[in-house]
Amino acid sequence: MKKMILLYIAIVMISTSCSLGPDLFKSNDPEVKNWELIKSSAKNSTVTMALQHSNPMAVEWFKKNYATYLESEYGMKLIVVEQTLAKTMEVLEDDLRNELEIGRYDLIVFEVGGFKRAAERGLLYMPFTDKIPNMRAYVDSGNVEFKYKDGIEVKDSLAPYGRKQLYFAYDQDIFYETPATYDELLEYVKEYKNAFVYPDPRTSIEGELFVVGVATRAADMDRLMTVEPNKEAVYAIIGNGLDFLNELEPHMYLKGAYYPTSTEEMDELFAQGELVFSMNLDFEYVTNKLKDYEYPEGASAFIIQEGTMGLNEWIGIPYNAPNKSGAMAAVNALLSPEMQGSKYEPRNWGNLPVYDPGYADSEAYDVIKSVKMKSTSLKHDALLGSRRPEVPEAVREIIVELWSEHVLNPPIGD
Repeated sequence: MKKMILLYIAIVMISTSCSLGPDLFKSNDPEVKNWELIKSSAKNSTVTMALQHSNPMAVEWFKKNYATYLESEYGMKLIVVEQTLAKTMEVLEDDLRNELEIGRYDLIVFEVGGFKRAAERGLLYMPFTDKIPNMRAYVDSGNVEFKYKDGIEVKDSLAPYGRKQLYFAYDQDIFYETPATYDELLEYVKEYKNAFVYPDPRTSIEGELFVVGVATRAADMDRLMTVEPNKEAVYAIIGNGLDFLNELEPHMYLKGAYYPTSTEEMDELFAQGELVFSMNLDFEYVTNKLKDYEYPEGASAFIIQEGTMGLNEWIGIPYNAPNKSGAMAAVNALLSPEMQGSKYEPRNWGNLPVYDPGYADSEAYDVIKSVKMKSTSLKHDALLGSRRPEVPEAVREIIVELWSEHVLNPPIGD
């Protein structure tokens, strides 16, 4: 069977190259030649994306902005299949059991978890990101947060396409200078006694990222990315990272006796003047709250320059994708400056690009810099210049357990 597939690929490549004419082979770079063959094979084809996303604006962006770009730049049609990631995994696992070499999907979006299951069960086509020109040109694959996903080394089997990052809301009418470090934050919390809290990390992703970000400030991030997810191993890496949260607690809202279940609950306290801080993952959130008259007039946004934690969003190709060339072309399009800028635009979606400040060239950044932001919204370079990499979900869950034991309910004498 493998010989037949290889023979078929060879025939397709030969026939395709004949139809392309001599221009294709002007470059002596084999990577350029290979990519041109992939692009040619993808042209006028259809790609099917399995998509589950928590943000309705993201779904609309893929269906409209992204689909339009694929059509105009690549002559490709995008079909979006909205279903849970679990359902997509089930279909692929059934295909694998039944030895189906041609499947239903060309692309899979991983908003949060799922990669570990897909990787361990052989459901992904790899490697492929090493063939994507925009990945090589604009995305720092050596960045620790792009090397690992769900505690596993990615190894060219996924491409990051978007980000979120934790930041703080505050009232400039109460204080104007903002803390740049967590030690400075502690001083602010002491000064504005009983006016700071963070959401319960057991019920809020923002609270979870705050706790994990603080707990891992001094941790070896490479070790943390691949550590065996058990309490002893994780605790050995983060050490006394949770001690800072115990220092905060006596000066917090209700002296740490109560943690809001969500940022929405925090917002109510912030709007009522009970708190001087709130927090969120949507960089346009403060601007929108002001527009809706739900925040104090002096509300604005800041980032702790020492670093806050974020989340990444990824895209992959199933092992049995019927249109792998089209899928790779679609990933290349998703990583283009045009699409990274388009989804960064708050009116379209408001999702952070995956270009790191100082890595992608200035021309690629021009599209991103051209996106207009209100002064109450933090810009891409301000956020990513103070970013800490996403820790695997299983490790984050363990850190939250440790928080429950050592901060929420500390043992006597702790």
